Amino acid sequence: MKTVNMRALSISILMLFVTVSSWAVAAEQSVFVYDTFAQERDCPAIQAYLQSLPLRPTVLLSIEQGADFLLDTPKNAARVSCAVRMLRKHGHQVKAMLLQDHGFLVDQKEAVRRMRSLQQYVAKGGGFSGALIDVEPHADPDWECGGLEKQRKLADEYVQLLRSLQEAARPLRFEALVPAWFPALTEVPQLQPVNLRAYIDGFYVMVYGDEGGPLVGGSLDRVMQRFPLGNAYLTSARSYLALATYCSMPARAILLRW
Repeated sequence: MKTVNMRALSISILMLFVTVSSWAVAAEQSVFVYDTFAQERDCPAIQAYLQSLPLRPTVLLSIEQGADFLLDTPKNAARVSCAVRMLRKHGHQVKAMLLQDHGFLVDQKEAVRRMRSLQQYVAKGGGFSGALIDVEPHADPDWECGGLEKQRKLADEYVQLLRSLQEAARPLRFEALVPAWFPALTEVPQLQPVNLRAYIDGFYVMVYGDEGGPLVGGSLDRVMQRFPLGNAYLTSARSYLALATYCSMPARAILLRW
């Protein structure tokens, strides 16, 4: 599995709220936080690390460190509990982020095991309000070189994974990071938001480009130039827009709820 080296706060979130005639700003804001458990930090060091960050009211906390799933051992589960306690004490809502590699399309048994472990952790008072996954079928090397047939096969595997994870997560809220361009894949209907919504409680839609490219954000108008109101995500399920600043500075974007 891949190692995530982002420090923290490299991606900010827009949560969309649509009314009949206007957009409305909600009070909630979210941010991804990675590497909280790097360097074998103990509880005081974890708390100091989190306190050093310009956090938002909702924290999307990675509970994987490299290939390690942190709920697998009592020691690391205690470190996760330390972080969640500290965040909740300071008024944050916390969602667990896990399954951050396309390899879980193949190793679906392991993916389900991790989700069940998270659900059991939460059932025992673990404090997470939801689960967020980042399995991207288009990251598979065969996506580009295998043609439409391979893309449809990967899409089938993705849908099967979502179905299994949804069942494993219940009653925990289950959400997924998805690219903004899935609705354009008309020849891969499995990935249309209207179909994916059967297995996902919410979409975190990645509307950012590559590192070093132009920033997206600063105002809702600039964001919506790339993400029009009629986008299929907005008519399918609760959607969040993820914007990247690719730095550890405070997030630049506003946040809306749909």
